[in-house]
Amino acid sequence: MRGGRRALASLVLAAGLAALAGCAPLAGGDDARGRYRAAWEHYAGGEYDAALALARAALEADRRAGRAAGVAEGLNLVGTVHYKRGDYTQALPVYEQAAAAAEAAGYAFGLGRTWSSLGSTHYRLGDYPRAQGYYEKSLAVRRRLGDPDEIARALNDLANVALQLGAYGRSLALREEALALWRRTGNTAGVADVLNDLGWVYDELGDYPRALGYLEQSLALSRRLGARWGVADGLDHTGLVLLKQGRARDALGRFRAALELFTALGSKDEQIRALQHAGEALHRLGDLAEAERAYTRAQALAGQILGPEHPTLAKNLNNLGVLYAAQGRPAAAEAALRRALAIDAKVLGEEHPAVAAAAENLAGVLAPRDPPAALALFERARRIHLALGRASGDLDEAAQLGLLRGGAGALGQYAELLATLARGPAARGPAARDAAARAFVVAEQLRGGVAQGALAKAGARAAAGDPATRELARRVEDLRRQRAAARTQLAEAYGAPAAAQRPARLEALGRRARALDAELRTTGARLERALPAYAELVAPEPADPAAVARLLRPGEALASYLVLEARVLVWLVRPDAPLAYREVAVPRAELARRVARVRASLDQRGNAGFEAGRLAPFDVAGAHALWRLLVAPLAPELVGVTHLLVVPDPLLLPLPFGALLTRAGGEPHGRLAALAAAGTPPEDDDLARYARLPWLARDVALTTLPSATALRVLRQGARRPAGPSEPLIGFGDPLLAGTGRERGGAMLAARGAAVAVEDLRQLARLPGTRAELGAVAAALGADPARALFLGERATKATVWALNASGRLGAARVLAFATHGLLAGQVAGLAQPALVLTPPAAPSEEDDGVLAVEDIVRLRLTRTEWVVLSACDTAAADGSGEGLSGLVRAFFFAGAPTLLVSHWSVDDDATRALMTEVFRRFAAAAAAPRAETLRRAMLALMDAAAGPTAYHAHPFAWAAFFLVGEGR
Repeated sequence: MRGGRRALASLVLAAGLAALAGCAPLAGGDDARGRYRAAWEHYAGGEYDAALALARAALEADRRAGRAAGVAEGLNLVGTVHYKRGDYTQALPVYEQAAAAAEAAGYAFGLGRTWSSLGSTHYRLGDYPRAQGYYEKSLAVRRRLGDPDEIARALNDLANVALQLGAYGRSLALREEALALWRRTGNTAGVADVLNDLGWVYDELGDYPRALGYLEQSLALSRRLGARWGVADGLDHTGLVLLKQGRARDALGRFRAALELFTALGSKDEQIRALQHAGEALHRLGDLAEAERAYTRAQALAGQILGPEHPTLAKNLNNLGVLYAAQGRPAAAEAALRRALAIDAKVLGEEHPAVAAAAENLAGVLAPRDPPAALALFERARRIHLALGRASGDLDEAAQLGLLRGGAGALGQYAELLATLARGPAARGPAARDAAARAFVVAEQLRGGVAQGALAKAGARAAAGDPATRELARRVEDLRRQRAAARTQLAEAYGAPAAAQRPARLEALGRRARALDAELRTTGARLERALPAYAELVAPEPADPAAVARLLRPGEALASYLVLEARVLVWLVRPDAPLAYREVAVPRAELARRVARVRASLDQRGNAGFEAGRLAPFDVAGAHALWRLLVAPLAPELVGVTHLLVVPDPLLLPLPFGALLTRAGGEPHGRLAALAAAGTPPEDDDLARYARLPWLARDVALTTLPSATALRVLRQGARRPAGPSEPLIGFGDPLLAGTGRERGGAMLAARGAAVAVEDLRQLARLPGTRAELGAVAAALGADPARALFLGERATKATVWALNASGRLGAARVLAFATHGLLAGQVAGLAQPALVLTPPAAPSEEDDGVLAVEDIVRLRLTRTEWVVLSACDTAAADGSGEGLSGLVRAFFFAGAPTLLVSHWSVDDDATRALMTEVFRRFAAAAAAPRAETLRRAMLALMDAAAGPTAYHAHPFAWAAFFLVGEGR
């Protein structure tokens, strides 16, 4: 825990220097003062029993003499010894007595320091809000006293707790203030510390270049100061960032240099760490023999100074097991991994990420020769990842993302193994059918994606805001913090040298961690029962095919896709037939190229002639080839299906399934295929040929779902309440300064520091959205003056006001004709978000974007459609996970159906399609929404002529897709 190390450093520095260097007056007599000095010397040497005895003797002398300030000093020292030993519950009452004594004596310096100590103790116990309160009181005292060094230390303490509470922006601002103070006073050591901490924050945010910049500055200062431990630590940390950047060779040089320094300093704990890191770098570089030597050295050192059941030992065994597997030594790998798994499960508890990782690695080793054992281990790990999602809703997005990414690779391996069993010799037998159904569940869990951290945090906040669940949510949050702190204490207790470990304390800490695990499971289950939507948002139990089948209606089917490295797994679920399972042999990279080619022929961003009105030809051959790969294998099971719900793999989300071609051949297809092959823009008579092609959209209505599990939320929710409604509320054309015709932005994944409002302002203005929303208002019979909020009225403040009054949720159609930022385009923004008019001065309530954590606070009680008409599903990272986050947030808010743009379509085509969709909706509101969209698309295509001839091109009619409830 990075902040924990810094909090401890701040505590020891403040207390130790105050007593030894005379930073504050000691009120005791010469005898007491001498004992305090001797106590601090013993403390600094790690002789805690002797330090405690001397401190207690000096404290007693001060009590007898009535020296209140001396009593405060003595109590602070006694508390600090308990703190250093990890006895936080013993330290707390002593520190509280010290604070009372300092306050009674009017000893401001001691009071500020003791409040800091109380903050650090609560920090270690996981009670971050209480720690924050004490740190703020300490900072206020230190500001009054005016010592810049003490102020800087207090700022750094507050920054640590802000980081743990997920307040990245505040953490960075506090550290920057501390940095400025220490630069002003010339405290180079303090500057180095803060620069190092800034590097940690940006490392956690995934901003590796910036992290490396700060860490390099800190390292340079440590070198200048001759602080050898700081240099060694800086080398090791910069090496880790380099390793994350894929620069294994550069990282290895840093790790070796750090190891040399740690060895010279005699710091064996840090030698183990550097050796492990060096082993990881060597493994990545393919030097398995050298990696083994590094791990073996680390193992030997661990055996000297750590007990036989230490988490560091388990980590090294895990690394060795993976290495042995890569060397083709399965027996050695199995032995190492089994031991690592046993240690982690005992020390860290059954629901710890390290347990899941060890189980997954062991499963990978066992899979070739013992599939049942491997399946059991993969399933054990899958359940751990699911439990972690449920129990970690208060984690910051970066930590949530780390948990999810940590499990994604192994879930993919699990799916691979199940797929192999499903297509085995008895492919139609019960075992194969069971494997196919289990693989469906694994695929569902994989769909949590990048947005999960933001959703989990938003769901926790929404639960806490519900009066019926507020106390339960608060208790769950408290238990999470306490459990995290208990695990930290347990790991630290095992981290003591074997000779210094206290078995009774280890057992007590283990019992407490297990009890907190049990209580958290029980209380979390109560919260899920009280607010089912919370569980569905935070970490939904993946739906199995049988459960999905029960949710489907006659004429419906659900097709689910999971793209693996060499094949695509495809399932078709119907309410009236057994699960159909298919595999398509196609390399992932090849499928990605095919999808990208078809997509590029649709969205026109690469078409230099687009501004002059010349469309690029659509890749009709590629569209048919993708139909053959993705849909044709299911053709026998699709007979009689009129509504197909598609759960695409993120790689497939940018592909509009309605624009796939069910047949090739014939004059229109031949002519248009030739144009595409030559790259020749279609003329008007060619555009008319597009309307005559056999599009999948002509055969079946289509709906997209972020997961099959989402259908449970949509179809098992409460009936929509009766009451007054209005046809439309729309937001569009926010006041932006950019120019250009492109709508939408890249997809985002999680929120970090404050949004850079000036970056928002540079996005392109969207004047065409005024006419688009006007057309929707006309189709629905809405009064534009009342229904539309454009330009300076398209603000987040307006959204909040309408939500508070109930008007927002009373609108049957809620439209956002504005940029959807869905993958890292604006600094400080990492959640999926919709852009509104930026405020003159950003605030916590109005930063110019409506992000996932904002959307879940909306109450869309009567809303039937949400329109997002300036999104772009072609994410920069090749996924659609940002869109999944937006969709699930709107589901949570109460909206069942979203109409979303695939790419930046032109204003006229958007207006024409919106008019067709909502004219039909106004005339037949009970008609299935997917069918309403399908008929609108066909009408647009079939009416294309003259100036609108291009409407027959799928660029125009296939640009929108339905997400959610299509009935």
